[in-house]
Amino acid sequence: MVKIILSDYDGTLLSGKVEENIKAIQKWRALGRKFGIVTGRSLESMQEELNIHQLGCDYLGLNNGAVLVDNHHEVFYYKTLPEHLSQAVVEFVTGMPVEEMHFWGVTGRKTPEVLYDTTKIRMRTPNIDYSKQLAEQLDRAFKGHFMAIPMIAQADDFGYVEIAPHGTGKELAVSRIISKEGIGDFEVAVIGDAYNDVEMIKRYDGYAVKGAVPEVSAIATETVPSLASLIERLLSE
Repeated sequence: MVKIILSDYDGTLLSGKVEENIKAIQKWRALGRKFGIVTGRSLESMQEELNIHQLGCDYLGLNNGAVLVDNHHEVFYYKTLPEHLSQAVVEFVTGMPVEEMHFWGVTGRKTPEVLYDTTKIRMRTPNIDYSKQLAEQLDRAFKGHFMAIPMIAQADDFGYVEIAPHGTGKELAVSRIISKEGIGDFEVAVIGDAYNDVEMIKRYDGYAVKGAVPEVSAIATETVPSLASLIERLLSE
């Protein structure tokens, strides 16, 4: 029996008929099962979203798994990029068509933006194709010292690259959460739609939501119409 669902946020929970997804989550949790969100967003951003939608949540995997938070809003895991790597990334992309670059700490975006204690770097590029190329260049140049993920946003046509510390990622966020819960891989269901969901879905035989990028749909156990439809199916099993 699935005891916990861990879902992507943008494009998955926040997709289609959002209120149906929220009602399904509430029903799931009312029956004593756990629900968490694994996302590229920060703690500050997700707390605002949870307040807007009046949504309860047992776990948050934030900044692509670099920050983990429990249902008491306490951070129980985080990892930062070494300052010299953050500086090296800045120098590497200098002169490239990177239009913006921002830095996140444990709770949110840094103001002023400094290089130490960074859990995520996000840069904007002209389009997703260039983001894929840049992510590959970064991976080759830094040889696994961090994770570079191409991203798209719902609100615009730009591409993005997000950099997270080595040893993080959504798949490892799931691993750390289920370890904290004391449950096995077969007792978790994961669902997503974007490039940063690929490894999570591959590792946990997860689901793609309708509209997912082809790379996610190709490796998913199944593509489902919505998060709500997956929850209803799991409740009926």
